[in-house]
Amino acid sequence: MKKLSVIIVIAALVSLLAVAVSAAPSEPAITLQPQNYVVPEGGDLRYTVRVYSESPITAVTWYLIYNGQTYNISEYEGNPEWEQYAGNFWGAFHKNDTDEFEYFFSGVRAGLDGAMIYCVLEDGHYSVTSETALIQISGTAEPPVITGIVPSMEVSVGDTLQLYCAAESPQGYDLEYIWYETPNGDLPLIQAILTDDAMTDTLTVDTSLAGVRYYICRVSDSNGGMVYSSAVKVLVIEHLSAEPPRILTEVLPDATVGEYYGFGLKHTGEDVSFTLYMNPGEPNELGMTGLTLLDTGFLMGIPENPGTYTFAVCASNEAGEGYAVLKLTVNEPVKDTDLEGVSPWAKDEVKSAIEAGLVPEDLRQNFTSPVKRGQVAKLFMNLLEKASGRTAFSIMLDNGIFTDVDNKPFTDTDDPDVISANALGIIKGTGDNKFSPDGLLKRAQITAIINRIAGVMGHDTTGYGHNFTDITANYAWVDSEIGWSVANGIIKGVGGNKFNPGGDLTLEQTILIVYRAYNVLK
Repeated sequence: MKKLSVIIVIAALVSLLAVAVSAAPSEPAITLQPQNYVVPEGGDLRYTVRVYSESPITAVTWYLIYNGQTYNISEYEGNPEWEQYAGNFWGAFHKNDTDEFEYFFSGVRAGLDGAMIYCVLEDGHYSVTSETALIQISGTAEPPVITGIVPSMEVSVGDTLQLYCAAESPQGYDLEYIWYETPNGDLPLIQAILTDDAMTDTLTVDTSLAGVRYYICRVSDSNGGMVYSSAVKVLVIEHLSAEPPRILTEVLPDATVGEYYGFGLKHTGEDVSFTLYMNPGEPNELGMTGLTLLDTGFLMGIPENPGTYTFAVCASNEAGEGYAVLKLTVNEPVKDTDLEGVSPWAKDEVKSAIEAGLVPEDLRQNFTSPVKRGQVAKLFMNLLEKASGRTAFSIMLDNGIFTDVDNKPFTDTDDPDVISANALGIIKGTGDNKFSPDGLLKRAQITAIINRIAGVMGHDTTGYGHNFTDITANYAWVDSEIGWSVANGIIKGVGGNKFNPGGDLTLEQTILIVYRAYNVLK
C-alpha cells in the first residue's frame, strides 16, 4: 500500500469598531496556492495549500491531471498509468491541526513531467478550488520553497501596488527572483517583466490601465533548484472607493510559539490597504512576535516570543482611514504537564482549546472534577469574544447595554464576567437575586448558554428539534434550545434517547463543549 492517509477599548476608537456580526460564515479564502516545482528525477515534491476559513475544513480532495485524464489521488485505489512515475510513496497530509494541507511525492520519475495537481476544499458551506500546479521533472537540486504569496489583489487605477513573494531554501542557498506576467495565469504563456525590481522578491505593479493581470514569481537558488509561484491575479478598477474602511476585527485568535499563524482582518470598504500605526520612538510590538502584517490585512508568520502584544492598525483607501487597537496573545506550546489529569479521550480537544485561548490559567487543573457555575463564566466570555472576533464591551454597546459596577445583579458574586454575561442574556441567576456561583453546572444549563451565545452572535438557532424523552416539565425552559447544539455536534445525548439535563459536568467535559462551539461559531 503506497498511499498515506471585559477587554479595555480606547474610547476614541469605539465608534470605529462597532459593527453588526454577520450570521453567515464567509467563503473560505485560499492564502497559499500549490506551487509549480521543478525538481530532479528521484527528488521529492511537496505541494502546499493554506486556507483561511471561518468554519472548519471538512474535506480536502486532491486531483492529478495526467495525459488529459483526471485522477482523484486522495482516494484512488488502483494501478493508473501515472503510478509507476510517482516514486516510492505519496499521500495527503493535514499539518498540525492548522488550515494547511499538503500532498507529497517521494522519489518522482521523469514520466510524471507535465502532470498537474490541484485540490478542492470544503467547509460544510462552501467549496473552493485551488489553482492547478505544473509538475516539472528536471534540474539538479531540491527546489526552494515558497512560504507566502497573496492569491489576488484589487486596486484602483493609478494606485501603488507591490507584490511580495516569501521563499526560503531548505539547504540555505542564496535565492534569486524573477517576476513574469501572463495574460490568463497559465505558466507556459509567461513573459519576463523588464523592470529593475522584477529581479527582487518585491514587484511594483503597473496600474496605469484598468483590467486583469496575472503575475508569477520564479525563485531559483545558487545550486540549480527552481520553483514557480502560483499566479497572482491583480484586478485594476477605475471606480473610486465610496466609503472609508472600518476594521471589524477586535479580538484576535491566540497564537502559539513555533506554529504557523495566519489570520485575515475583517473590514469594510474597497481598495483597502493596511499598515501598522506607530508613534515615533515607540516599539513595533507586532514585530516582537515574529509576525508580519501584509498590506492586504493578513497577519502571518511563525511566532517567536511568548507574551501579550498590543498594536494599532490603520486601514486606508482613497475615501479615508479607519483604525483599530488589537491585542495578540502568543502562548508557549502546550506541554504534557499542562494536561496532567485530563482523561486520554479528552486530551486532544483540551489542548486545542488551550491553544485557542479559551481556557484561563486557573482552569487548567482538576479536569475531571465537577465544575461550578462561577468557575466557568470566563470560559464562556472567552468563547464569545474569540468566536466573534469582537470584545464583549463592544457587543454590549451595539445592543445598548451599559453595566455599572455599583449596580450588581446578584448579591452572591461580583465577578465581572458573570455580570457581563448576565447583561448579554447569556447566563441567568437562580432566583432571589442569587447566582449560586458554587452550584454545579448542569448539562441543560450549558446547552442553554451555548445557544444564547450563538444568538448574541447573530446565528439563527430556531427550528431545530430533538428526540430526547427525558426533557420533562422541569426542563421545559431548555426544550427549544437543545436541538441546535445537538445538530451541530456541540453536545450529545447519553444514549437511549436520553439527554440527562440535570447531569453534572466535569471541567474537561465543559471545555470540550466550549471548544466544539468555538469551531462552529468562529
